[in-house]
Amino acid sequence: MEAKKRKKPYFVRKDWHRFLRMGKKRKKKRVWRDSKGRHGKVRLRVKGKMKRPTSGFGQDKRIFGLVENLIPVFVENISRLSEIKKNEGIIISGKLGKRKREEIIKKAEEKNIKILNKYKEKENESKQ
Repeated sequence: MEAKKRKKPYFVRKDWHRFLRMGKKRKKKRVWRDSKGRHGKVRLRVKGKMKRPTSGFGQDKRIFGLVENLIPVFVENISRLSEIKKNEGIIISGKLGKRKREEIIKKAEEKNIKILNKYKEKENESKQ
């Protein structure tokens, strides 16, 4: 049986919807911070209030770190492609230039290797 990622609550900061500094308009400011108030309902785990992250929300060890059910392998040059196995996908380094990136993409498509960060190419296509 193949393990699937389980949906978990979106853990956001208590009172994020009340204050601008806590992310009322910007999602990146809503990151989890433990509530420290004396009568804090989230801290006291009151029913009906937000969930707080605990050890039980972790991922299954079989699927932890997988991307699209493939083991990600970091690739910086073409010679690294020869080491890729059937259940692995590649992530092309961001430091590479356009020419080497295109060479790696072409070689990976010949070998039927899944590229997990090919989105950069899609952005370039949409601009043209």
